[in-house]
Amino acid sequence: MMRPRYLLALLPLLAGCTGPRPTHDEYVTVVRQVVAFIQEDTRTHNLGRPSDGPRWVDVKGFAKRAAQATGDTIPVARMMQLLGRPRIADPNQVLLIDSEEQGGLGGTWVREYGTYVSPNVVRATEGQITMIVVGYVTDRRAFPTTICDRVWRLRYRKQGAAWGLAEQQLMRECGTDRR
Repeated sequence: MMRPRYLLALLPLLAGCTGPRPTHDEYVTVVRQVVAFIQEDTRTHNLGRPSDGPRWVDVKGFAKRAAQATGDTIPVARMMQLLGRPRIADPNQVLLIDSEEQGGLGGTWVREYGTYVSPNVVRATEGQITMIVVGYVTDRRAFPTTICDRVWRLRYRKQGAAWGLAEQQLMRECGTDRR
């Protein structure tokens, strides 16, 4: 039986078996594709009327989760610059709840009837980045409005010098129970 200290000595060797991690530039390339994918998905599943508001991106979430893929975070200001200065957001700025008891119309929606993209999990191996992301859009099928949140697992693979979408799986459709 191997002693734990011998197993600990093997960890650096085993970690090296997965190959090099993606670079910051590669990660940002994939994030741009993820944001575009979710934006297109929310337009396709517009729930009666396309979003007429701005696109919101959880820039801080993507910047922090860079460490899960590359081994190091990216400063939020730098990530914002690299993504072309999207509307920076966190859920408290974008996902709104209006109470009828406080004189509002009631309902829950994305600010300015926009779309919101937020990452949950990021994993990477050599030549592959997988993300679980949520796309939020206002569900206008009923009044008061609600938020439709679709959860996707997106896997990108390096194909030569470029990164492309290799697999996509819808993990949660709006209106379905959470698991």
